Amino acid sequence: MTVSLEYEISDDSYYLFTSAELKAREIELVTKSRMERMLECETLEEFFRVLGETVYGRYQSELGKSLSFEPVMVEEYSRILDFLQQRLKPQDLPVKFLLMLEENLHNIKVVIKSLFLERDLSGLYFPLEYSYDRLREAVKAANFKEIDDTMEKLLTRGMDIFSREDSPRLKELELERYFMEKTLGLCAVLGRRMMADYIRHYIDILNINNIYRHKFLQSDIRFDMFLHHGGFLPLKFLKGFERESMDFFVKELERTIYADIAIRGTQHLGTDCSFSSFERNQDLFFIQYFDNIKYTVSNLEKIFVFFLLKKIELKNLNILFTGILYGTSKNSIKCKFD
Repeated sequence: MTVSLEYEISDDSYYLFTSAELKAREIELVTKSRMERMLECETLEEFFRVLGETVYGRYQSELGKSLSFEPVMVEEYSRILDFLQQRLKPQDLPVKFLLMLEENLHNIKVVIKSLFLERDLSGLYFPLEYSYDRLREAVKAANFKEIDDTMEKLLTRGMDIFSREDSPRLKELELERYFMEKTLGLCAVLGRRMMADYIRHYIDILNINNIYRHKFLQSDIRFDMFLHHGGFLPLKFLKGFERESMDFFVKELERTIYADIAIRGTQHLGTDCSFSSFERNQDLFFIQYFDNIKYTVSNLEKIFVFFLLKKIELKNLNILFTGILYGTSKNSIKCKFD
C-alpha cells in the first residue's frame, strides 16, 4: 500500500525529552514474532508464559482471575491519557480526543441511550477521562462545569438528535456525522496538517467501510445518511456508487491509495474475517502513513504515533486473549492480524 502524501514535519524542542523517552520505550512494544507465538498458544497458560516476556506480564494474575482483557486496556489507556495530559502543550491536548476517537464515540452513545432508555448501561461504558456517572449526571443536570467543551457539545447535540422521532439507526448515523464534523474542527484548532490529514484518511476509510456494509447487507438506507464530509474522496465520487455493483466500486477504488483496503476487504467478505479485515487494514494503512516522520526527532506526531501503536497492540492482545479463552479457530483469530 502506498500513501503518496509527503510532509515536512519540523522538530519542536519542547518535545525533545518526551520524544527521547518514548524512543527508549519502543523496546516495550510487542514484536511480530512474539505475537505469532501467542497466536500458536492453545491454552491461557501458554499465552501467559509468552505474555510474561512482555511489559504486560504484570497483568497475568489479574487476567487469570477476571478472564477479561478489558481491565488491562482500561488501565493502559488511563496511563496513556495521564502521560499526554502531563507532557503536551495546552494547545496540543486535543490529540487525546483524536487518539481515543472510537472509544469517545462509543461512550457518548452509551450515555445518551442510558438516559433515553432509563437503563443502567455502565457495563457497556469504557472509562476514559470521565466516568459513566459523571457524564450521565452532567447531562441530566445540564451542568458541564468540569466537562471539556467538545464533550459538552457532543452530548448536548446527541440528546437533541435522540429526542426526535426518527428510527434509532438514523439517529445514530446523524450523531456519527456530527461527531466527525467536531473532530475535523479539533484538527483545525491543532493546526497540524498531518494530524488533520490523518482524520481525513480516517473519514475516507470509514466511508468505504460503510459502503461495503451497505452493499453486502443490501441496506435500504440512502448513501447521504451514512457518508461523512471532510475526507479526501469527494462525496460526489462516493455517492456515484449508490446504484453500482460491488465489483465496480472495488475496481474504482483500486485506482486510489485505498486499493489494498478495497481488495483485501472484498476477499474477506463472506469469510470468518468478514468486516474485521477492514479494521486491521486501516491499522496497517496508518502505520505506513506515519512512517513519514521516522526521520524526525521530536514533535507532536511522533508522540501520537507511539501511543497509536500501543493502542493497536492492546487491541491485538485483546483479540488473542479472547480468542484463546473461547477456543476460537486460529484462522478466525489470524485474519484480524493479516
